[in-house]
Amino acid sequence: MGSSPTPQQFTALARSSPWRWRTLRFTVSWRLPDWGFPAVRAWVRRPDGLRVETLDGELLDANGASRRQVHSSSVSSPRWSTMADRPGRRPCGRRRRTPRAARAVRCCSPASGEDKEASGGGPLLRERDPGLRYADAYLVRLDVATGVCVYAEELGGSRAGAGHDVTIEAVGERLPDEFFTQQIPPRS
Repeated sequence: MGSSPTPQQFTALARSSPWRWRTLRFTVSWRLPDWGFPAVRAWVRRPDGLRVETLDGELLDANGASRRQVHSSSVSSPRWSTMADRPGRRPCGRRRRTPRAARAVRCCSPASGEDKEASGGGPLLRERDPGLRYADAYLVRLDVATGVCVYAEELGGSRAGAGHDVTIEAVGERLPDEFFTQQIPPRS
């Protein structure tokens, strides 16, 4: 695909992700100081397995048994779920926020700004922060082997530089059902 794919190649890679892997282990960190989300390690098994731990092994979520002390949006926000749904190794795309570009990026990134937010039906960030300026464009990288979004960065706007970084640690591991249904031990 080369270092600069066409919009059609980029979109095709992102859309092919569901057929490129069944299980995935990765770490993710977010870039924006005031978000306060810690980096985590996650395992995803299609169609419905999710396990999330701190980097030092504390279980935070196993298919819905989330530890409420963790900022819930670090595991369950649209930003997290969109990224985790399509984890991925490199082409890079710089996409402007036009209707056509938004369609190209919608399938793999939290990078559709106000349009994506409005489709969720909840309050817009701009309603909570009237001074917010959405990003002008996004830098997005997909993993070639998996089609997963491994890097997203807001370009311009109030949160320029915000985004996430994913490091894929394993693809195709055998993960038993019990791995995703383990109970979270109470904190002492």
